[in-house]
Amino acid sequence: MGRLRAAKFIILSLLTTFEVMAELPKWVQEPNRHCKKYELCAIGEAAGATLAQTRARAAIAKIFETQITSKYSQNLSSNNDESSLRLSEEIIEEVNDAFSGIEIRKNHETNTGIYVLAVLDKLKAARNLRKKIRRLDEKMKTYALDHSAQSIHKLSKLFKKREGLQIRYEFLSNKSIPSPVKFSEIFKKIKKAVSKVVLAIDVKEQGSTDIASFMTSVLSDFGYKFDSKKSTHKVEGELISKQQFMNVKGFQKHKFTLNVEAHNRWKQKSSALTFSVTTIGRDYSQAYAKALPQIKEYIENNITQLNFTTKKAKAK
Repeated sequence: MGRLRAAKFIILSLLTTFEVMAELPKWVQEPNRHCKKYELCAIGEAAGATLAQTRARAAIAKIFETQITSKYSQNLSSNNDESSLRLSEEIIEEVNDAFSGIEIRKNHETNTGIYVLAVLDKLKAARNLRKKIRRLDEKMKTYALDHSAQSIHKLSKLFKKREGLQIRYEFLSNKSIPSPVKFSEIFKKIKKAVSKVVLAIDVKEQGSTDIASFMTSVLSDFGYKFDSKKSTHKVEGELISKQQFMNVKGFQKHKFTLNVEAHNRWKQKSSALTFSVTTIGRDYSQAYAKALPQIKEYIENNITQLNFTTKKAKAK
């Protein structure tokens, strides 16, 4: 009897599904046939209209990125790196903004939920991306005129961001926008800036090497080499933590201060960085875990302000 009931239930479910499918309009079953050549279409389905629209927009974004990966994965960017295909947070933000004009063109309600058809006008999205690329180009031209390590670093980051947007623009429009600065030029600038510098890093931390490891990783990505015995410059730092007063039982407030100094081979301080953040946790470890991402973000955005000069400062 149990098997018979289960079989009846499955048959009834299938019949219900077939009935629903038969009632659905053709654009739900075959959305691409109701799409123009310059459009991307996707279906979203949910119990409510808001969620159905959200799912349809997400489906368009997924289709878009899948098609880009399929088309460009065999043809890497000019720096022989797949980073341009990857969706960094910055690229996600820019692309989402360019896709803000996704249109909900049709909807269909059934007893089980709502179906919506979302449509992206690729030409309109391409125009939005082109404006963003042009704004990046203006910034890149400004940074290219400055030979400081900080400007070169910013130029490199903008170039990678531009590559990501360029690939997506090219996919949408079948056109490309030449970059005002070539990767080879940026590479030469980076190589020249770091060629005479060998670093040693020493950061004092309480029971951890997180900060030193992260600094090493960031500076290594920028092209710097490391050798504690043959270093031309030393990066010295200390993470100081002070517990603050907090009249809440079971929680602790800690202020973390990172001090970093760069010294040349003559042990002269050439530059320094300072950053503080206060966090709350049930103990020191939890407060530190909350502070660490903010400390890392500061390091990543400001480490190039350290001046690794190769000249000895004159005595005053």
